[in-house]
Amino acid sequence: MKRLSLYLLASFFISACQNPKELTPDRYIRWISSESHGFIQVKEVKEVRLQTRFLPADYQAYKEFLQSTNDLSFDSILSTYGCGLSFQFTISADKTNALYRNLLNYDILQQDETLARIRYLNFHIEDFITLTYADKVYKPVLSHFEGYDELGNKMTFQTSFIVPEFPCDRNKSDSLGDVTVTFDDPFWDLGTNHFRFDKKLFVSSPRLKF
Repeated sequence: MKRLSLYLLASFFISACQNPKELTPDRYIRWISSESHGFIQVKEVKEVRLQTRFLPADYQAYKEFLQSTNDLSFDSILSTYGCGLSFQFTISADKTNALYRNLLNYDILQQDETLARIRYLNFHIEDFITLTYADKVYKPVLSHFEGYDELGNKMTFQTSFIVPEFPCDRNKSDSLGDVTVTFDDPFWDLGTNHFRFDKKLFVSSPRLKF
């Protein structure tokens, strides 16, 4: 009986440490939104928060499916996201911070400089956000600047990368390695910051059970 109890206890801890294979939408969103599961990497430099978040294909497809006005199925939408690696990068600071109270206008004196910065952030994301895999640097094939949120004093960028070694069906490969997303600060004197994402996110994360 004692051996059986120890066996059941060990089985419980092993199962608790393993990722679930599938999750319902609400539980799935909570899972990938938890920093403890590795989808979100955060650094703070000079009281500025830098956050990089991995956006799984299931999550992106689910968001589009909810907003879709046509008859496309969830699976058909999901197939369009399977081959890329997508990340969301956000830079933010407290508005009470004397130096970084307005990230858009940091170290800017004239309006034309602000307009030039906005243009750069819109059209040159590949210059300051990249991905490294197996010692090779990749630039985003798709990128989008969501603009400056004055109320929250933050900026958000969406990026998608194509890495040939990553198959569209991640479950078919167990030889993938970690990836690193790099933010090479162009304006805010925060230096170069690296965010490393464990390979398990790409091969053993829960799937969305729709």
